Amino acid sequence: MQIGSLRLDLNLVNILTLVILVLSVVEVIRTWGVVTRPLSFAVLVLSVIQLLWILGLIGFPGSREFAKLNIWLAILDAAIIPMTVALAGFAIGRRTAPIASAIGLLAFVQLLIVTGIVQVTGLV
Repeated sequence: MQIGSLRLDLNLVNILTLVILVLSVVEVIRTWGVVTRPLSFAVLVLSVIQLLWILGLIGFPGSREFAKLNIWLAILDAAIIPMTVALAGFAIGRRTAPIASAIGLLAFVQLLIVTGIVQVTGLV
């Protein structure tokens, strides 16, 4: 998909990033005015950073050996997973716990794919 000069290839990792971003926006709206709002904003910021890296709008931090998309996506996924577990734990008893759980599950699947533990070919 190309919009202007921005180009986004639709592979499974990019689709997972977009779904995580949409769900994290929903989670921020859900936690508006609640104690867990900073945690949900952190998940949203990390998912926005993932999308900006995929689009190539910002560079990677660190040395040249670590300037690879898969490395930084895995690091951010590893940060998102415990945050969403905490969000889901705070939301127990409410109908919105599945949103945080879905974000964590999708981040875990994306972590497995970008690290090469699970190889997915031919879906998209």
